[in-house]
Amino acid sequence: MKVSFEGIGEVMATFLAQEGVAPGMAVTLAEDSTVGLGESGGDLCGVAVTVGEDGCAGVRIGGLVETAYSGTAPQVGYAALTVDGAGKVTAGGSRAYLVVHVDQDAQTAVIRL
Repeated sequence: MKVSFEGIGEVMATFLAQEGVAPGMAVTLAEDSTVGLGESGGDLCGVAVTVGEDGCAGVRIGGLVETAYSGTAPQVGYAALTVDGAGKVTAGGSRAYLVVHVDQDAQTAVIRL
C-alpha cells in the first residue's frame, strides 16, 4: 500500500490481559481493567499492540489501526463490527467503525476506533 495510516490519532491504554491475548489481536473489555478475546459478537474495545510477561497489554483504543478480520470482508466506509472471539473483527453488532482500507489477500482492514 502506498499510503500509510499508521499512528494517526493513536490513543493507547494499559490493561491487564487475559490468557491468549497477543499483539495484533482485536480485544474486548472482559472485566474491570482487563481485556480478552471475548465471545463472537462481543463489543470491540481495541487492538492489542504489546503484551508483556507481566500480564499487561498496551491496547490501541483510539485512532486508526490495522487488524485482521474473519468472515466477509468489511466494506470501505462505515461498517458495524464486533470481535469474533479469536482475536479478529467480524461483521455485526450495532456500533459502526470507519473502514478506510481493506486488504482481502491478507484479510486485514484499517479501521478508526
